Order: sequence, then structure tokens, then C-alpha cells
Amino acid sequence: MLKGSDTSPLLRPTEYCVRGFGSDIAGEVEELVPVSTIDRYFGECSVGIEQPRVFYKTDTQAYDLKVTRGAENILPVIAGITNALCVESAPYLEAIQVMTDQDLT
Repeated sequence: MLKGSDTSPLLRPTEYCVRGFGSDIAGEVEELVPVSTIDRYFGECSVGIEQPRVFYKTDTQAYDLKVTRGAENILPVIAGITNALCVESAPYLEAIQVMTDQDLT
């Protein structure tokens, strides 16, 4: 959790973030949380749906490539996609390449 906020980012603030938002952006509490993949979750929540179609939207605070790689099996059923890719932290270009390889761009 960030100081003076109810925001709960998974990453520590970058220098870029601290410069833009000041010292109040510094984290106060760290907490371990379980992590899964979209592929695994999708398999569980689409049981019984004959031809699932997905609108895929992510804003993952620099985890874009990892999240996209964790969704590779569902990319063929995606009807629409919106990503908030973080250009301050590579490898956003690799995430775009994964989507390009699946004809999603």
C-alpha cells in the first residue's frame, strides 16, 4: 500500500514515478499475494461455454509481458484487446510481439 492512498501496486515505485509524484508515493506495507495465469483462470471460468469470446484488457504496472505470456493459450479466442503498456519499463515491445505473433495487432 502506498502512503496516504488506497492504491495497491504490485511493484515498488520506480525513480520515474517518485520524480513525478514525490515521496508520498513510497510504499509502506508489503504483502504476499497468490498469482495465477489468465490461461488457468479462463479454463476454469469458461467451462460449458461452447465458443467463448473474450475482450482482453490489462493494466499491469510493468508486468505486461508476463501477463501476456500467461494468456497465450486464450489469444486465439480474443475478440478485442486493450493494453496499458508501460513504456518506462521494458519489455513492452516483447508483449506487443507476442500479440503480433498471434495476429492481434
